[in-house]
Amino acid sequence: MLRYHCVLALAVGLVTARSVPESRAITPGKINTTAGQFAVHILQVGQGDSQLIVFPSGYTVLNDVAELNWNTCKGAERVAERVFEITGSRHVDVGVISHWHVDHLGYAGYGGFWCLIERELLTFGKIVDRDGGVFTSGTECNEETIQWKNVGTVSGTAVNWVCYFSDANSKIHNIREVATLGSNAQIAPPDADGEVIILMTDALGVKMADGVTDVAGDHHKDNVPPSENDYCIGLLIRFGDFTYVTAGDLDGEYATSGWGYTYNDVETVAAKSNTVSRGVDVVHANHHGSGHSSNSEYVSVLAPQASLISCGYDNSHGHPAQTVLDRLLNTGDVFLTNVCALDRAYGRSVFADGDIVLSSIDGAAFHISGSTKQYTSKRAAARLLTNATHTPPTGPSDQSWDAPRPTCAGRRNGTYCVGPVIAPVFPLNRTLLSCPEGNRSVCLSGYYCGESTGDPPDDASCHVL
Repeated sequence: MLRYHCVLALAVGLVTARSVPESRAITPGKINTTAGQFAVHILQVGQGDSQLIVFPSGYTVLNDVAELNWNTCKGAERVAERVFEITGSRHVDVGVISHWHVDHLGYAGYGGFWCLIERELLTFGKIVDRDGGVFTSGTECNEETIQWKNVGTVSGTAVNWVCYFSDANSKIHNIREVATLGSNAQIAPPDADGEVIILMTDALGVKMADGVTDVAGDHHKDNVPPSENDYCIGLLIRFGDFTYVTAGDLDGEYATSGWGYTYNDVETVAAKSNTVSRGVDVVHANHHGSGHSSNSEYVSVLAPQASLISCGYDNSHGHPAQTVLDRLLNTGDVFLTNVCALDRAYGRSVFADGDIVLSSIDGAAFHISGSTKQYTSKRAAARLLTNATHTPPTGPSDQSWDAPRPTCAGRRNGTYCVGPVIAPVFPLNRTLLSCPEGNRSVCLSGYYCGESTGDPPDDASCHVL
């Protein structure tokens, strides 16, 4: 019988009960109202992360289980109840562990995924985990006897987790799988229009600041090892034309922490993947909106219409960072589980004071709780513009009609695509203006472009009527 010890150690991302004071306790969940739809539920768990993705078929993915302390199962108990309220079931098809920190994983022997599995609060078809290490021989599992694979900082959370899943007598042992980079078969909803791609795992393909050394590999004995956050699993989730990216606490800069570890820019490598290079519709902000993540390149390439942030009220980490908030607000809308850092200028951000729920019936249009806006996925909008019936203008004789009509993307000087139903319509210039009645051009049936002075040249050839 394998023996392992429950060791309390300082871990990056470890949080305390101070993150959710009594005056801002976690809001009780509500019964699901999105049955039969695609939905992403960002569960309000305080300064941590847990989200449930549900496909119309009922196929479920539980990404992370937050605990606010190492020796509690309260987070897992809440997540289990929310899963039951949302799905009517205590079975989840796939559990995904983004990385080995208490606020995403819990602590083996006490809470988090261990509590869900061993106490059978939920059952799982499989668990997809990162490839950090394994214990294969001997009777004493500890930091020195584990065969580490892709790690930097090693905490008691990581040691206990490896010892737990390596135990052949544990309930997780036979259902745990190591994430495969680029796979769309490992997490496979039966829905014809559903897909989950493993966008990043274990920092594969990422170099350290020297441009030579791989972040992947065993670095736990380095003088200044990489952060555990560098090794997060990232997912691209698709339903129809809708696309969503979530990547745990993924880092996006090269820097050295005062705690004796490094951050490495994994986000930029992830953003170069062909699966996201044309942008996505919604992102779950990495690392609770930390200033070490959501870098300019990542946000620019993904160009989300909306960003979702899970963080704790008045948290001690200062999440989200003001620079990240500003960057995300300049790109699209921002939704938070609640007010987090108290000294932030949140602008037009929307606070859920509970779960954030994103839902879509057809994979083209989608809605986010707390907003009256009806969003349209970029792919759906672009296809509508490409396939729409062209209606020639009826204005003065100098008006031209060039077919096929482009989408007006690239026009910058006062020219924007707008429509009666779909807005924004995927312009490169993300500022949107409605053209005054009587001063607009027909670009496509029901879609219009405002006046342009041709800077750059009017590549869509839409003219003022």
